[in-house]
Amino acid sequence: MACAVIDLRHRIIPNAIVLPSAVLFGAAIGAAALAGYGLHLVTAVMGSLALGGGLLAIAMISPRSLGMGDVKLGGLIGLVMGALGWRYVAVAAFAAVLLGGVVGIVALAAGKGRKSAIPFGPSLAAGATVAALLAPQVASWYGTFLH
Repeated sequence: MACAVIDLRHRIIPNAIVLPSAVLFGAAIGAAALAGYGLHLVTAVMGSLALGGGLLAIAMISPRSLGMGDVKLGGLIGLVMGALGWRYVAVAAFAAVLLGGVVGIVALAAGKGRKSAIPFGPSLAAGATVAALLAPQVASWYGTFLH
């Protein structure tokens, strides 16, 4: 949440928060997985690569669309949510994109131009919060449409 507030105010996601957090969460997830607490180390790493890598691809294709802070925060969120399972990563990503789109539409309606910088960190943090609280229910609800 600190990254979301800082991004909202200053349009930066500090490495001083994200990078140590990634190391600490990675170590905690690894220790918990080895101790049998039900966290998934491999899925955590894959979630980090999926969410962070997906955002990196967007940033490389359209350099002005996302900053590298968003990419690193996405990787951290993918790591933590991935430790819980793929549905957490998917819901976090989907909710972040959905919320980011809503914020963009509201900004356009408020008169901001298409080229206006809108921080994505708050949407990433909100998506992670939605996933942490509701991923099993959202994934189950969404799964009913796939049958």
